[in-house]
Amino acid sequence: MTRSMTNRPTTRALVGMTLAAALGVGLSACGDEAPESGSTPTDAIDGGDVQDEPTEGDGTEETVTETVTETVAPPAEETEAETETVSATSGDDEGADDGDTEGDGEGQALVQEYTDLLLAGDAEGAYGMLSAESEAYFVEASELTESAGMPEMIEDLSSSENLQWTSRPAYEETHNSAQAVTAWGNDADGEPFAYAWAARTTDDGEWVVDQDRFEVSTGANRVAWLNPGAGEDPTLINADEAPLFGLTTVEGIENVAVNATVDGGDVFVGDLLTELPTEGVVQYELTGFDYGTLDPNSPHALTVAFVAEDEPFVHVQATGFTLSVDHG
Repeated sequence: MTRSMTNRPTTRALVGMTLAAALGVGLSACGDEAPESGSTPTDAIDGGDVQDEPTEGDGTEETVTETVTETVAPPAEETEAETETVSATSGDDEGADDGDTEGDGEGQALVQEYTDLLLAGDAEGAYGMLSAESEAYFVEASELTESAGMPEMIEDLSSSENLQWTSRPAYEETHNSAQAVTAWGNDADGEPFAYAWAARTTDDGEWVVDQDRFEVSTGANRVAWLNPGAGEDPTLINADEAPLFGLTTVEGIENVAVNATVDGGDVFVGDLLTELPTEGVVQYELTGFDYGTLDPNSPHALTVAFVAEDEPFVHVQATGFTLSVDHG
């Protein structure tokens, strides 16, 4: 991947160094905890060497064919109906890869089914939907529901009255089925939250869920939330600075295909996601993010996706936030 490297204010470097001191020790064990399955990500996901996987089926074409076939009208009106159907179906996805819309829907439906089972107390059923790589993190169903962060996730999802969902391709370096799915809203106390998962197909075409760990064995999180997250209120974003997060570094392991989105907006990757390396952590800034696109009265979600040593597992995590009251 090609990323631009720029110098940033000293205060950000200090944030990174402080973060490294807090997280560096815990995350050094991250590689030991990773499952042995899968190859290193740089073999599978490296900008120039990736081969686009063919996708079967095109939701737009099927819609057009059906409309033309069923419309009883002169040829000229058939052409007009066909054009209108293509436009309505394509929407903002013009130029997207074939199958993206269909994959988004199927991946999101899978994750929603998975979370519904968790909320219903069916740990075994939810566990049966996990990828083999996830099962290396959560050895049995009880570990899935009792591990750090999971009870809070279940409580937040079950108590929220304004839960929102979105999905997108997990990363742009390949065009396979992997989807990043995010849910966000306000908890019972009115505080914003967000959670995210990956949904993807295995080699035999089965859809599975990648459930990331909220914490590694030492209690540290692999994703460090810096803006939001660096101030006294971890759910409040400083709109004077771009959204900022960090990925802890582990010797011999490279995080690749890193990207981020806010709510269901554009994917920040490449030159739009500026790297700010510091000791023990690599910070990523969503350069040029426009806060004017966000409702100041609603919760929002910052979602991060990346691939690491346990590829094809896709790491997807999210955090909820609100804008400061004086913004805008």
